[in-house]
Amino acid sequence: MENKARNLSSVSQAIRQTYRDFFDLNEPQAVMPLAQRELFVDQAFERHYRIAMFMANQEQPIAGHLVRRLRDGRFLLAEFQSNVTAIIDLAQVTAIQRV
Repeated sequence: MENKARNLSSVSQAIRQTYRDFFDLNEPQAVMPLAQRELFVDQAFERHYRIAMFMANQEQPIAGHLVRRLRDGRFLLAEFQSNVTAIIDLAQVTAIQRV
């Protein structure tokens, strides 16, 4: 009886670990250097790329394209497939990815 419980426990731990590995739940969020973020934002703005911006303290990225450059490292981002426009401060962005 004890052997069955031990086997069940090891199987459940293996399933949990596989689930975490599959969905990358243990992986920390990547943080790009400031110079690289500035370069990527400039390229995305000039070439009208659709991008995903990963923000500090947010789980989901914001996807869209940059509409206008504001002062002090701020941009207007029109979100993809919605009418929402957000003011993005480059200091709050941790990573940028082209979508």
